[in-house]
Amino acid sequence: MTKYCDLIIPIKDALDNIKPCLNSIIKYTDYPHKIILVDDASDRYTKDFLRHFCHAHSNVGLIENSQNLGFVKSSNKGLQIAHGDFVVILNS
Repeated sequence: MTKYCDLIIPIKDALDNIKPCLNSIIKYTDYPHKIILVDDASDRYTKDFLRHFCHAHSNVGLIENSQNLGFVKSSNKGLQIAHGDFVVILNS
């Protein structure tokens, strides 16, 4: 069985940071991975971008918080669904 890594990225707005972060992961990560985006009640523009990104990449999942839980609780929500052999929590 192939090993893979789950990358958990909690997000609260900050499109100027998250776009290059995600593009860099897609461009430079050769190791098998899945990306778990945790939207922490971001604005409409961020939500729309994340939904589009998720639909454009089969290895990306999205959790949407209805209220801002903060970095730690959002990270924990991502950890609850992570199944990778390795898990990395990123701050964009």
